[in-house]
Amino acid sequence: MDEKLVQSLEKIERLLEEKKAIDADINSIKKELKSEGYIDSYINYVLGLRQKDKDEVYEMLSLQEKYRKIAGIES
Repeated sequence: MDEKLVQSLEKIERLLEEKKAIDADINSIKKELKSEGYIDSYINYVLGLRQKDKDEVYEMLSLQEKYRKIAGIES
């Protein structure tokens, strides 16, 4: 039982190190995009959209358009 705990903790530690490396890679890519003129918040917004179901994205964008029209902010 104690060995199982130690193995699990070691595995978690390895995964956390991998996560740090992945986060560093992501930040590096975003920094490069920013230096080319892309805007961080829009990059994150588009990434979020790409992770959603297409129907959910369509519905969300349709509602945004509807609310902009109601508010007098035509697109």
